[in-house]
Amino acid sequence: MKPITVKNQVRLGPGRGMSLTLAGMYYRMTRSVITVVIVSLAVAFFSYILCYSVIVQQRALAAFDELKEKRQLGEWISRMNGPDPEAVVCDNLIAANRIRTTEYRRFAPCTDEQFAAISRKMHSYGRFLSYFSRIQPTSRAILLGDADPHRLPEQLGDSASFAVFVKQVGELSLKLPLDSAEALRRFVRDEYPDIRAYAAAVRAGNERALETVRAGFGGRSLMDVLLNGGADAVAVLREAGFHATGPVFKRLTEQAEWDEAEKSIVSLIAVPDVKTAIERKTGIKQADLDLSLLLGWITGENRARTVHALFKDVSTDRPAPSPGLLLVVAGNFQRSARLQKIVIHEEIIRNPGMFSLPSKTRWLVVVSFLVCVMGICNTMFMSVTERFTEIATMKCLGAMDGFIMMLFVFESILQGVAGSMAGLALGFSLALARGLSGYGMIFFEDLPWGGIFTVVGASFLMGVVLSAVAAVGPAWMAARLAPMEAMRVE
Repeated sequence: MKPITVKNQVRLGPGRGMSLTLAGMYYRMTRSVITVVIVSLAVAFFSYILCYSVIVQQRALAAFDELKEKRQLGEWISRMNGPDPEAVVCDNLIAANRIRTTEYRRFAPCTDEQFAAISRKMHSYGRFLSYFSRIQPTSRAILLGDADPHRLPEQLGDSASFAVFVKQVGELSLKLPLDSAEALRRFVRDEYPDIRAYAAAVRAGNERALETVRAGFGGRSLMDVLLNGGADAVAVLREAGFHATGPVFKRLTEQAEWDEAEKSIVSLIAVPDVKTAIERKTGIKQADLDLSLLLGWITGENRARTVHALFKDVSTDRPAPSPGLLLVVAGNFQRSARLQKIVIHEEIIRNPGMFSLPSKTRWLVVVSFLVCVMGICNTMFMSVTERFTEIATMKCLGAMDGFIMMLFVFESILQGVAGSMAGLALGFSLALARGLSGYGMIFFEDLPWGGIFTVVGASFLMGVVLSAVAAVGPAWMAARLAPMEAMRVE
């Protein structure tokens, strides 16, 4: 009788498993493509939300800073008209504005110890003011009435007013500013008078500095000095104690020229003959004609020459800006309008990134993540359960549970990789398309590649890992089924 020899089960390695996985995906191409598409849509949705949020936050921050820089001319002209108000002085000291703080210490010299004491009191003042920005508007209206929070400590210096304020806070079930009545009373009685005294000293020094500037400018305005020269504005301002640098005042000079050109354009388009000529040439109706419409129409050199020629044909007191200056002013005006649109529509975050998004966007990201998880898990679960008969056949041919699980995990990973790559390309393209349609080419300036690569990596990893993990449970359940039981599953 021929002996029966029992040999160990043949174990197939990962390489053979990968080849079988690829062969299976090829013969089930339709099902594989459907799975890849579903994974790609889930990853695309997630990556689109994150990519757009990270890019638009960086762009909004840059737009805010650029617009702030464009407002410097107005700020400097305003500062030359008089000393900073007391509230502005206090706000700059509370915010530790480095440039303004340096100027204030020049206007009102003091020792480091004295300034450190003022800074501590300003910290308390900042906590007092921020209290009113945190409470509900109705509560704020009840506590303040028509009073300015900056002037409220002065009113609370009166014992009766202090008692009424404390009572109102209690009736509103709120905590007191600075957390206790004792701390609030100490601030009002001891710290606030010193704060006002230092602010008054700063304002007095600021006035003396302005007198020095007026003497250095020969009685002329800052705008006149920037446009016509005749005095070294930077040297005069530095001597008076202001923080002034050459690059900043070079930009201020350009802004002054643009501002003067805009004033010339406004006066020119007020002339009836100019309005008629512009309507005939540009199609802009006289009733609608204003600076923004005309500058918006100037989109190239030829149009700038056309407008310059229209202005020159009419004799007015103001000279017509050159075509080059018209083109620059129009471009600057249009850019400022686009930047303003970004700032208005987006919340400014000082440290933009994946985890420093506005609360509304964070909730949207969480929802998109849950959608991705559910979509990928459901897809992989269906992909495995539909193949119970195939699993039973492999087990009848001698496949081990571990090998069956390996096949499904490999297939899930490959589908996750393909779907994630396609989803990333789609999501990133949608984010750029939305930015282009909403904000124009300005959206693509200084893209935050670090944040984008982080989003791409996180989205890709999420798609692959979720695809693999989602297949483990169903594959494990299917692999442990008895072959005859699995055969009965439809």
